[in-house]
Amino acid sequence: YKIYSQEGKMKSFKIIILLISFILLFCLTMTSCAIKISDSQGLDYKVNEDDTCTITGMGDCTDTIVKIPAKIDGYEVVKIDDYAFSVDTVKKVIIPKTVTKIESRAFVDCKNLENISVDKDNSIYHSKGNCVIETESKTLVVGTKNSKIPNNGSVTSIGRYAFEGCKSLKKITFTNVVCQMDWCDSLEEIVYPADFTDFNRYRGDLIAFKCPNLKKITFPSVEKKHNIKISTEVVDIGKLFNSNILFFFFWSIFFRKGNR
Repeated sequence: YKIYSQEGKMKSFKIIILLISFILLFCLTMTSCAIKISDSQGLDYKVNEDDTCTITGMGDCTDTIVKIPAKIDGYEVVKIDDYAFSVDTVKKVIIPKTVTKIESRAFVDCKNLENISVDKDNSIYHSKGNCVIETESKTLVVGTKNSKIPNNGSVTSIGRYAFEGCKSLKKITFTNVVCQMDWCDSLEEIVYPADFTDFNRYRGDLIAFKCPNLKKITFPSVEKKHNIKISTEVVDIGKLFNSNILFFFFWSIFFRKGNR
């Protein structure tokens, strides 16, 4: 009798476990279906000569999460025009595989953009760390206030206006790679990699161009090697001059004649 009772309990226990597993699986499936994002409706567009189309603005769309359709009214979406998303209401954008051109100012002043991604099958762009990257040129073309620049070599330059209007971006820290920084009016500080010594490679480049509020540039490798602090007293220069002048001033003092 005791053996039968124990076997009965085990069977009941197994049945309960199976039921719970089935319920959990069902709930997960339903949740996944529920959070599926639909294509945004009402975006403004213009028809191109080749019967494709370009996104030109938000139009009647009020979505905070914008999923750009691959097609609108039968026209394939291939381009995002300048200022198309110059709004402060959008927090997330999903770019389809059909888009082959993102204009440099497409997301200028999209102040609250937190998340941006590109369809994995897009042949021109990819996304990583809330950055849109032009794959072949390794240029970061769109950033957000939550961007984390990849350190795997997939980014070697930051495009003009990539962070313009991103008011929350105050500091960029490069890890394993160094990028040219071009036009970010809110940026206040740049920190270069701890082991960065390849100054000759960037001789003559404007590593920080048109960042009028840039206050601080830190080169940890130089500070450590020479036991000096070279970044703490450049605070006010960035306010007086454009950062290209700041950089050349800094360069002429420390690096123009070689890695001293």
